[in-house]
Order: sequence, then structure tokens, then C-alpha cells
Amino acid sequence: MKNNSSFFLLLLILCSGISFGQMGLGTTSPATTAVLDLSSSSKGLLTPRMTTLQRNAIASPAIGLIVYNTDEATLNTYNGSTLGWQDFTARYKTITSNSDTTTALTTDVLASEMTISPPEGNYMVSFNGQYKNNPLTTVTEVITPNTNSINTANCFPVLTRIIADLDAIAINDANFPATIGTLAGQTIYPGKYYVPAALALTENITLDANGNPDALFIFQANGAINSSVWTTITLAGGAKACNVFWVALGGIGIGADCIIKGNLIARTAAIAVGFRSTLEGRMFSGGGAIAFGPGTASVPVGTSAIDLGILKEFVIYTHAGGLGNVISGANTTGIYNGYILSDAGAATGFETATLQYPIIPAGGVVSLPDGTSTTTYVYNQVENTALGIANFSIYSNGTLQSSSTKTVPSSSAIAEVSIRGIVSVSNGQSVQIRWNSTAETLLMKNRTLTLVRVQ
Repeated sequence: MKNNSSFFLLLLILCSGISFGQMGLGTTSPATTAVLDLSSSSKGLLTPRMTTLQRNAIASPAIGLIVYNTDEATLNTYNGSTLGWQDFTARYKTITSNSDTTTALTTDVLASEMTISPPEGNYMVSFNGQYKNNPLTTVTEVITPNTNSINTANCFPVLTRIIADLDAIAINDANFPATIGTLAGQTIYPGKYYVPAALALTENITLDANGNPDALFIFQANGAINSSVWTTITLAGGAKACNVFWVALGGIGIGADCIIKGNLIARTAAIAVGFRSTLEGRMFSGGGAIAFGPGTASVPVGTSAIDLGILKEFVIYTHAGGLGNVISGANTTGIYNGYILSDAGAATGFETATLQYPIIPAGGVVSLPDGTSTTTYVYNQVENTALGIANFSIYSNGTLQSSSTKTVPSSSAIAEVSIRGIVSVSNGQSVQIRWNSTAETLLMKNRTLTLVRVQ
């Protein structure tokens, strides 16, 4: 009987509160303008918690309905069929970077680390960055008299070790899928790229080191490597020919009138380079003949990131096979700036060639010719004072936003650029800052991208 009395007393109190239009929990004096007044110094109001999928499954939600979205970690309110579900809280995201990034492309490319993927909605975008022309690299040649000797018996073990060092580097073919097998007009960035069959080269191929002079480019084919006529390898972004390696399980054939940068390595087969071609690199074969020219073959400038040992000053070396300075019509002259050696093969046609050093005979220890020297190079950076143009743009959902491009001049002085805009972001999409250069290679360091949610 006592319990029934308590129940009726509580019911009477609640009904009395409702009759006056207010209810209070934790307070005996609810606010007169509140239907429900909750008061506590140790507890809060817990709204329903659900994922975006569960929220969207609510049938005919009332305007003003509030839930906590566990996917977005924010309160959501329903604002009617036109506006739908929106963040109840003000939100912003910002990212900052001071790492160096460069571009020399005339088409828009992502500014490194300037990407934010927010929840779906409308955002005010703010970007601030500092930029300038990328400094130029100057090369100072240092010549030191060379008094060393070469034990030709060590050349093949060194070549074997070089190939093993290249094999040990992990494959990274993100910019050149292994299924392609043809390079034709692409721009390739540093990495090791593997082709399960033959690799074909054609047109103008650009190797861009993105400002890193020690960047490696390794192209490894499980077959032959061949180029068509007029193929040109262009180095950009500080790339160096001494750090480019073309490694073939089969033979290597370069067409006429080509400009090739990098070291050509045929594991066991022959190498042939066509008429009027220029090679800044080396030709190494583990067991095949090497024929060149007539053209110009030069040891690359600089020291390779791969230790080439005693082969670093060689422009031609084969463990087994003949060497040929190829005669083409009336042109019989080839130019060779580097040592030439075959462990087991005759050298023919070099009587009319221009040689930096006499051809090294096979076998034994060979003293370097009198007057030879070792060349090293010192790299220095100087400011690029040329005047250029830079463009910075806002992209949303992969699309350039209207009227968002800021065009600014560039020089050797540090300048600042700012962009503002309002964008709509779809679910799962991102906001990016992209940039390009119409004249110079640009350098950007300090930069910040901020998104503020707007309703």
C-alpha cells in the first residue's frame, strides 16, 4: 500500500509540472521559457548515436531532429527536405606544411600535402603559400691527376655486384604500371620500374627528379630494351644521367638519331646503338658484343648513387664479346669519352674514332695512360633571377572551381599567394590546391590550407 501511495504522489507532481508548461529534471525551478529544463553539474544530455547510413534510414525525420553521427563525430540536425541533414556544430580543418615541393609543369599538378577530405557539405576555402623560382644548380669541374691502375680481372665481379645492388632495390611502379611495357611521351618520377617482358622506348620521355639530384631511376625489363629512331630522354628537376639505369635480361637496341641518358646494362646479351645517336651514360654487358655509332658516348657527369667501383670511368665494358665502332656510309668517326674494355673480344673500327683514352687490352693489371685524370664535380645552387608566371587554383571533387585561379609573377624573391573561395564537397571527395608554372621551375615551402564549414 505504501508503494502505491508513492507512485500516485510522483504522478501528481509530474502532472502538476506539465500543467504549468515546464518540466525540470535536477531542478525544482525550471526556466519559464523551457518545456524541459535539465540541470546537473556531473552529467550531460545523451542524444541517440548512429552511423550516417543509420541516420539516413530514418523515415520522414522531423525538422529539428538531432542525432550524434558516429562516422563524422559531430551532432547532425535535420533541416528539411531541401537542406537535409547538416552538421549542428561549426567545423573547420586545416593542414600546414613547410617541406620543399617544386613543379616545372605547365599543367595543373597537386601541391604536395595540400589535400583535405572533409564530410559532405559547403566550405569556405582559404589557402596561403610562399613561393619563388627554384634555385639553379651550377657544376664546377675539378680535375685531379690519376695515378691509379686497373686490374681488369676485377671488372666482371664489379659488374655482377652492380647488377645485384640494382636487383636488391624494391620495385615502385606507381607511375609506370608493369603491364604497359612502352614509354612514349610520359613524364616519369624517381623509382624502380619493372616490366615482365620487353620494354619499348619512343618519342620524348622525361625523367623528373622533383628537385632531388640523388634520385634513382631504374627500369628493369625481363626481356629486351629497344628504342625507335629519334627517341629522346630528357632530364628534369635535377635528375642526373649517372643515376639512371636501363637493365635488360635480353639485349639492348637503340635506334638512329637518339639522345639517351643513363647506363645501359645487358645482363648477358648484346648492346647496339644506332647512327648519329648520343649517349650520356655507359654500356655494360655481362656476355655480349657492343656496337656503337658512329655517334658520341660519354661517361655521365657526377657520382652515381649506386657504387660503380672501378667501372665508373668506363663508357664501354663487356665480359665476353667484340667491340665495334660502326661505320655508316661516309661517316666513320665515333667519339668516346671514357675507358673501353672487352675481357674476351676484338675491337674493330676504332682506327678512325676519337678516343679519350686508348682501348684497354684484356688481361692483367693496366696502368692508366700518362696524362689521364679523374674528374669530379662540385654542385652549387644560385638564385634564378628570371621572371616567370605561376598559377594556383582550388579544385573540389577533382574539378577546377570557377574563378579560383590566382595568377602571380615569380622571381628569385620569396612571394606570397592567397586564395579564397566557397566550394561544395560531395561525400568521399576532397578539396585540393593545384599549381603550375608557365616559364620557370617553382619552389614552394610554407603553405596552409584551411576549410571552414558553412551552412
